[in-house]
Amino acid sequence: MNSTSENTLPSLTLTTAPDFSPGKQIGTDNPLDFAISGSGFFAIQRDGAELYTRDGAFRRDEAGRLTTAGGLAVQALGGGDIVLAAGDFEVSPDGAISQKGEFVGKLAVLEPKDGARLTSLDEGLFSAPAGSMEPTASPAVRQGALEASNVSTGDEMIAIMEAVRRAESGQRLINVYDDLMGRALSAFGQA
Repeated sequence: MNSTSENTLPSLTLTTAPDFSPGKQIGTDNPLDFAISGSGFFAIQRDGAELYTRDGAFRRDEAGRLTTAGGLAVQALGGGDIVLAAGDFEVSPDGAISQKGEFVGKLAVLEPKDGARLTSLDEGLFSAPAGSMEPTASPAVRQGALEASNVSTGDEMIAIMEAVRRAESGQRLINVYDDLMGRALSAFGQA
């Protein structure tokens, strides 16, 4: 008998992927809040790299730049920061920003090309390989609204309860097996 043989268990690989299906839009009446209906991501700039987010809770910094809550500059279609003067402004559904009747810029709303994958980063940000993002064909931007989470609490609770029930069933099966093995060993020990 060879004592060097090893028992190996198959390895399990867990993969996760973000779910980019749109969440419910909640009106905020804050003109600096934006939600995208359908597909697409706002382009932002961090340390010279273009990143992407669906979180449209923006601010205006002291220089008038439109930024994320973390201070990252929101990008215009074609590149460059979006800079607003003091006062009110309007954003049309296609992402065009106007202030006092003058065109300021258009929000860069981009989506991955076919087969391109986004990499999840921190703070709701994503990165993509160079050249893998393109302008959304018909963006639908809503000013004064934010996108809520796309997670359904009820569905997640049902999934957790089903997993717990399966684990309990497995535990009962192991207990029955242990009981039967104990009885068999007792019966053979008495014979």
